[in-house]
Amino acid sequence: MIEINYQTFQDPTRKTVKIPFDRFYDELENGETYEKDGVERYPDHREYIKVDNDRVSYLRIKTPNYSNKIEYGEGGSITQHTVYPDSSEMLVVQSFIEPNVIHSVKVTKNNGVWSSSRIELIYDDEPKIVDIK
Repeated sequence: MIEINYQTFQDPTRKTVKIPFDRFYDELENGETYEKDGVERYPDHREYIKVDNDRVSYLRIKTPNYSNKIEYGEGGSITQHTVYPDSSEMLVVQSFIEPNVIHSVKVTKNNGVWSSSRIELIYDDEPKIVDIK
């Protein structure tokens, strides 16, 4: 089972939803396992709970492959911290600077070493990377 804890901007009480592997992951092929080969059905974890996406303020998900904590700010900002079984980590902070412009900072830890990148994206019909440092 996949466990998702969440809360909304309107209600500070944290709620828990448990989702069977076969509803969380796409269908497996012969010889595959959810833990090793599972592909998530939805890229946005808010799709798994029955709450409008713009109402969710906090979401924590635990799968066999990672633990992920996401905080959503009103207006679309996101802070996401992911921890993997091998002790590597990823921290992503995204902010909307203006309509169709997102500033994103990604920090990763591999083998105990932290590294970072900054990306600004402009969205029209297709996303375009404007700046990488």
